[in-house]
Amino acid sequence: MKPGAIQFATSLPAHPSNILVFLAVALVFMNSVVWHSSLALALSRPTVQRAYLRHFRTLNKLAGLLVGLMGLKLVVTTIQELLSLGA
Repeated sequence: MKPGAIQFATSLPAHPSNILVFLAVALVFMNSVVWHSSLALALSRPTVQRAYLRHFRTLNKLAGLLVGLMGLKLVVTTIQELLSLGA
């Protein structure tokens, strides 16, 4: 299970009602709609487009570095958990 999913699951009670599960899913859906709509609105502006295209390579490298570091953290955490099970 993804770390974000674990954090999300722990914010709900052990046996949530159907309405609570529905509301949680609706909240995640609305969060996604707002985020992607904001991105679309921002990137539809010529000034933002030019700035994005000017810094495209740097932004991609930073994003790749961030994703790589998160992956490395998952690998390290998994190894630590496996080692603690054997101890």
